[in-house]
Amino acid sequence: MDAVNKIVAEFVWNSKKPKIKRDTLIRLKEKAGLDLPEYESFAKSLLSAWVMRMKDGVNEDWMKIPSFYLEKVGGVLIFDCNYDLKLSELNNMPVFYIDILKTWAETQGLESNLQDQHKIREVIIWNNKNITIVGKSL
Repeated sequence: MDAVNKIVAEFVWNSKKPKIKRDTLIRLKEKAGLDLPEYESFAKSLLSAWVMRMKDGVNEDWMKIPSFYLEKVGGVLIFDCNYDLKLSELNNMPVFYIDILKTWAETQGLESNLQDQHKIREVIIWNNKNITIVGKSL
């Protein structure tokens, strides 16, 4: 996303030094901003939407390719797991699917540790970052 922000800034400022902070540019017009889209949030929302599409379309023909790549990490079940991508096998997985997994982990709060015992008991053991064998998730 940094590349997109850089390109937009170069366009807005005609490749000169910015005169207004980016935060001001993305602020609503009613609050003295320019209502410029926040591309990082926009991209994350699009990637997160793919999770629901994949979960709902698990038996559809178009899911054959995503299923092939997600098979190593447990298929669409991964999206219900407490996973850590550093512990998963992501070799030869396209960046698009890795980005979906990263974004989903961020938006679902999977990056933080579960402290409440009741929540811990409800977590699926597969792809659980707290249960590993030789440094890899089950």
